Amino acid sequence: MKKVLLLLLCTCFLTGCSDNLSQSLMIISLGVDVSESGYTLSIKAPNYGATGKSSDQQGSQSQSEENYLTLSVTGVTWEHAMSLLHAATPRTLRFGQLREVILSLEAAQSAQLYDILTQVDILQNVRTHARVIVCQGTAQDFLKNQKSAIGKRLSTYLDVTLDSLREKGYIPTATLSSLLRDLGSAWRDPLIACAAFARENTPGADEGVTDRPVDQLAGTLPVEGSAMGEYIGALAVGSDGQTTLLTGYQVQLYHLITGKINSMPLGVEGQYFDVLPRGKSKMRLQSENGQEALWLHLPVTVEYSAFREAPSVDIAGHLQREITQLIHTLQAASCDALGYGGLAARQHLTLFSFVQSDWETRYRHAPVHVSVSVTLRQQGRT
Repeated sequence: MKKVLLLLLCTCFLTGCSDNLSQSLMIISLGVDVSESGYTLSIKAPNYGATGKSSDQQGSQSQSEENYLTLSVTGVTWEHAMSLLHAATPRTLRFGQLREVILSLEAAQSAQLYDILTQVDILQNVRTHARVIVCQGTAQDFLKNQKSAIGKRLSTYLDVTLDSLREKGYIPTATLSSLLRDLGSAWRDPLIACAAFARENTPGADEGVTDRPVDQLAGTLPVEGSAMGEYIGALAVGSDGQTTLLTGYQVQLYHLITGKINSMPLGVEGQYFDVLPRGKSKMRLQSENGQEALWLHLPVTVEYSAFREAPSVDIAGHLQREITQLIHTLQAASCDALGYGGLAARQHLTLFSFVQSDWETRYRHAPVHVSVSVTLRQQGRT
């Protein structure tokens, strides 16, 4: 009898949640565009009263609404745009279920990137481990076209898709909190995942070479029969707002160096292998001709087919050249994504002393030395 009374008492307390939910709009995606007109904020949220179909007034054909609505407002300032967004919605905006923050490439490359993310971070009850994504075109158009290609719930689709692509190494994991941390750091710079829809709804051009099929940017994969957004590659953000785009292949190399990928497919002279990290890479700074040089040693295991003989191609030399080129690309954008600045900072007694040492200039012009040790192994053997 006591248990029954306890259960009835609990149900009394639980009934209040449904009223609060009926007055809330749970934001799944937030998009930010920056232009001469100011800020355009776009949101995507569940539309519980949707019939499942709606006609796109800006398009030539109707499309499935999938029980989600998209709303955009433009304001002169961030505060103005946010006030308009609150006024335009019939419910209270809730950001506790936020899965992604979509930034247009223009917004991400602007000097306002840190300020934009700070404004998002102080939204009430915001989900700080929401992913930050940079899109080609406008964030407004990206959210309009975005839908759950597999399953009905957009939030679940985003969680599974972004986690899967991250495990494969095609995109970095830049959350709202980690990105603010790295942007405010003096010794490490971030990579932000990129996304796009195929150009003009047609299959993208295969801009990669045969041995590097994912050496491409988002929106250019030669894929047909799908309207899904392509998440691949990254925007490397350096000091003083300098940026450069990295392909999916370059991001995979980055994850191989940092040990955040289980295996990476690699093509060398028409032969294909699986490359696995073998222990942690070793990084160091070393004086060379009066300046600091960046040294990197990467131990890997290379698996080849059990039906072939051990490969005779120079896999170590190939990886050394590719990784060296990646570091040069990062240096050109003053993006210390691998964290050599952390090694440089340890050479100073205070953080102030390190900041005054002009590490950015020294990093940009530092010579690069990469060595890779390869252990060959047939697939299926330990």
